[in-house]
Amino acid sequence: MRQLSGPAVRAVLSRETEKVFVCLMKIEHPDIDTIRICSDTAQVVRSDGTYLPYPFDLILPHESETEIPRASIRLDNVSREIAHKLVAIQGKPKVTFMLVLADSPETVEYGPCEFRLADANWDHMVIGATLALYEDVFNQQVPSQTYLPSNSPGLFR
Repeated sequence: MRQLSGPAVRAVLSRETEKVFVCLMKIEHPDIDTIRICSDTAQVVRSDGTYLPYPFDLILPHESETEIPRASIRLDNVSREIAHKLVAIQGKPKVTFMLVLADSPETVEYGPCEFRLADANWDHMVIGATLALYEDVFNQQVPSQTYLPSNSPGLFR
């Protein structure tokens, strides 16, 4: 169940509102400085950093019991700033999304939703990326512990 703040509920239920919902995205990896961008035309300042305006589209995953949830993003690549940082990464960065109101950015209305960057491709105009929640869920050992005489002597009598 998702719970919105009072101002967000009033904004959603109002015929007209002054409130602006802003999507924040953070890309984190040890190989790069954290990338913080927002869907607004003005920067958003929060306690965890400043989110700079940057054009992007987000498609959230469908809820399904038979498929691993995947989201996708499309980022503007005209300036090439983010593409250069993604090329420098060894491994899969963590991508976090949250929805906030522009006038109260510390209150997260939806999220945070954490994903791993599964794959990315780009050209001179657009970066497209697929994001996954549990990328290696089918490659994990079950049970996670290996039972040996050294760690489970009672099984080997």
